[in-house]
Amino acid sequence: MSPHDWCEQVGVGEFDNDAYYRVIEKKIIGQRNQFTLAAVEKGTGNLAGYVHCVREEESPTLLTIGCVKVDWEHQGRGLGKLLIAAGEASAAERGWTFADTSLTVLKRNCRARRCYCSRGFEEVPSHGAWPNMQSRRLQ
Repeated sequence: MSPHDWCEQVGVGEFDNDAYYRVIEKKIIGQRNQFTLAAVEKGTGNLAGYVHCVREEESPTLLTIGCVKVDWEHQGRGLGKLLIAAGEASAAERGWTFADTSLTVLKRNCRARRCYCSRGFEEVPSHGAWPNMQSRRLQ
């Protein structure tokens, strides 16, 4: 999904960072089983990326990364890896015990798939355009 499409879907202006924060806060307020972490660019305060993590009640030992988004200006610099690591660390700090982390990515998003593989994720066989990638964490 392009940033323009996402902004239209949630009803914010494409370059309105304050609106981004309000939408993210609205989605997570009062939700104990999920959180979103934002990476903010120093100096400008612009949103550079975010990670959204969920712990499903039916799979409490699985941390699901619902979304990792890195602004195109910041891609290729390791921010995606940093956001994933921060999401896992924050989940552990919240007392969530999990053995696995999973996320879903488009098959055609080769750059993101390489990023996830470099963090230890492995592709799980799937059908369609959304391969599931899962990581085994050694405890």
